[in-house]
Amino acid sequence: MHSDTGSTRRLRGVAAMVAAVACTACLDTSTLVTVKPDGSGTIQQRILVSTDGLEDALGGMGFKSKGGSTKKSGPPKVGDLRADAEKIGDGVELVSVEPVTAPAGFQGAVATYSFPDIRKLRVDEFLTPGQGAEPSKGDDARTAFTFTKTPDGTALLSIVFDEKPKKKAKGDTAAPKGGPGLDDAKTREMVRTLFRGFKVGLEVEVAGDIVRTNADHVNGRRITLMAFDMDALLADESKLKHLDKVLSPDVSLAEARPLLAGIEGIKINKPIVKVEFR
Repeated sequence: MHSDTGSTRRLRGVAAMVAAVACTACLDTSTLVTVKPDGSGTIQQRILVSTDGLEDALGGMGFKSKGGSTKKSGPPKVGDLRADAEKIGDGVELVSVEPVTAPAGFQGAVATYSFPDIRKLRVDEFLTPGQGAEPSKGDDARTAFTFTKTPDGTALLSIVFDEKPKKKAKGDTAAPKGGPGLDDAKTREMVRTLFRGFKVGLEVEVAGDIVRTNADHVNGRRITLMAFDMDALLADESKLKHLDKVLSPDVSLAEARPLLAGIEGIKINKPIVKVEFR
């Protein structure tokens, strides 16, 4: 390991920050939720994973894992995706898993799920596919779907984003003091390497005609709830200073939204998105 200089301490801060956001440098995932007028529907999730993996990126910069080895990532396993169905929501079932053509340095698959009731989906679990982890509960759930039928026979779908910062659980470690040191050129280059290719997208498509909606990003029957392209953020030098704030669980969505404004490839919709369709 390198000597404990100020620069290295900053790099360690970045490494800790990256680990805290669950290996984001390895992930490119886009999720499409299609909802029918009865509230049932499907989830189609395209998942690309870096074949090098985060540990290889860190290893190449002098950060070794225990035993001095690094791990290779691979496409999500069917068993983990089946476990994901349970954490995504009650009654969700894995329908199929198909390999996809991926760009160089990535492997991937498209997983399709079915669900009987959109109100029982745990939206936040879409963002960490292939982990087979326990579902978020209570205050940990940050986003929710509501669904009702109107007297006119239309369906009304609402997506509610919790704007408050995430509550800290017991045992949570404090974020590295002093931020990731993004004023340092070497630190910025390391961050670019770690987060290369990280993208997360979440869209909703209604199986019918939209009567009205307040959504900001609409294309036909499809609404983009969120699109986050880390490469686009890292390419904007004026926004880099906000990176530690954007990734911090102590920062609310309401606070992060203006920090990300104007960056091509990044979209965050309203706190409450409503769409009425028939």
